[in-house]
Amino acid sequence: MGATFSLMLWMPSWGGMLNGLLTLKGAWDKLRTDPVIRMLVVSVAFYGMSTFEGPVMSMHWVNGLSHYTDWTIGHVHSGALGWVGFVSFGAIYCMAPAVFNVKRLYSLVLVEWHFWVATFGILLYITAMWVSGIMQGLMWRAYDALGFLEFSFAETVEAMHLIM
Repeated sequence: MGATFSLMLWMPSWGGMLNGLLTLKGAWDKLRTDPVIRMLVVSVAFYGMSTFEGPVMSMHWVNGLSHYTDWTIGHVHSGALGWVGFVSFGAIYCMAPAVFNVKRLYSLVLVEWHFWVATFGILLYITAMWVSGIMQGLMWRAYDALGFLEFSFAETVEAMHLIM
């Protein structure tokens, strides 16, 4: 029942995401020149990704693999850092000129740097968490011929050392 209702959340979540993306209808060329709009669009993309992954992780066969692993942590941080972080900084950069009564931001180049460093950093972080989480889940599901766990917790931590 919980997984069913979680899957039903795709409709309003993705409706909101598509509304955010379609707001730029006819203005997609501004993505090349305005880093603030780029931040807001990437924020909506992270929102869409997180609201897709969440219901998928509620399905019992995926949840059995992801539960208690770094995959769940990566999922939460992709939403928190990608969605909330980008929309927060995009809003701050959008409002800053009005708050400080200036015509424009001090440096769009610095905003551009902030965007690219944050994007690559978040993507590297959540990718490492997804990979290590799936590896953890698979190692914790492996049993030997006698029915005992094949890998200890310490071995899973040691295996992740190569990834992180």
